[in-house]
Amino acid sequence: MKRISPFMKLTIALVLFCAVLLLIRILQPDQLTSEPTTQTNAASSEQKPAKIILRGKTMGTTFAITIEGLSDALRLPEIESAIKQRLVDINQIMSTYIPASEISQFNRSQTTAWYNVSKELLGIVQLAQSISEQSQGAFDITVGPAVNLWKFGPQTEENSTDRSGIPTADDVAQVLKHIGYQQLHTRENPPGLKKDDPQLQIDLSAIAKGYAVDQIIELLAAWQLDIQYMVEIGGEIRTVSHALNRNNRRTWRLGIQDPSGEAGTSKRIVAVNNQAIATSGDYVNYYEIKGVRYSHTIDPSTAMPVQHQLASTVVITDTCAAADAWATALLVLGPKRAYDIANKHDQPIATLLITRINDQLRWTPNRAMELFLE
Repeated sequence: MKRISPFMKLTIALVLFCAVLLLIRILQPDQLTSEPTTQTNAASSEQKPAKIILRGKTMGTTFAITIEGLSDALRLPEIESAIKQRLVDINQIMSTYIPASEISQFNRSQTTAWYNVSKELLGIVQLAQSISEQSQGAFDITVGPAVNLWKFGPQTEENSTDRSGIPTADDVAQVLKHIGYQQLHTRENPPGLKKDDPQLQIDLSAIAKGYAVDQIIELLAAWQLDIQYMVEIGGEIRTVSHALNRNNRRTWRLGIQDPSGEAGTSKRIVAVNNQAIATSGDYVNYYEIKGVRYSHTIDPSTAMPVQHQLASTVVITDTCAAADAWATALLVLGPKRAYDIANKHDQPIATLLITRINDQLRWTPNRAMELFLE
């Protein structure tokens, strides 16, 4: 018998090794990710995940868009591109962090004459002004200077983290002179804004994320896809259920953040179908000095952070812009006034108030909210 040369042994070993790898590849099923991103690989429309989650960053926070039932996965890159472009467009109009944005240019203007703006900026300002009236001024987009004074707004790099002290009473009094939604006026044709005070500025941060959620909902609806979806930007959420689910059951179950727990910790569940939900609270963006908590939520009537027992508000409405703004307004009002205004509204606003009393939390829903709580 002839001996097998070392070279032949090596060749046979390599062939056997490749055969084993091929067998493993044949027996192993393909893995489909349930969270496609911008690099989603949809090789065939026949391979479609039951749920797709698109994630990204916008408005200084994150977004997550959950889509269920997409029958043509090849359209996903086109949908995702349209979503990201729409968010960029909204930022270019409404971000106070972008010097060239439309709102930043308006804020820098010192004129008290009519200032031409886009129809989109006019529309969201009109909605904000309406909620200001209904909330007795608790919601006020002219509160921006006070937000900056307390170092919760756009800051220069050198002082953005300097929170070692608080503004003086004189500082607050000076800023308060330039706050008041009554000093801001709107015009339909041509679209325009007018301020009585040259130093008046507007800040849409308490309504812009909710507005962006609504816009992405409208964008997805325009595609006329047979799907259901949920859009979330910075914790503000709106859901759309499939037609088959709309009258039979509530499709989306969402957890409400526990203000005393870690991020993502929920204590109560709401079940919704085609509604928006927004929250506001003193437990995320705040700082403490000598045992006093200073929240990012500023009371427009005092130009100071709110100081009361209301730790968080949860609001459910039909649109996310309204929910976003009302969650802020109710947090400014405090527990008693918030509860009264939510219930005295023409159509009661579904509201959950979470108060902090002696380090204990009390959860108080109104009747409209009880319809959604599990």
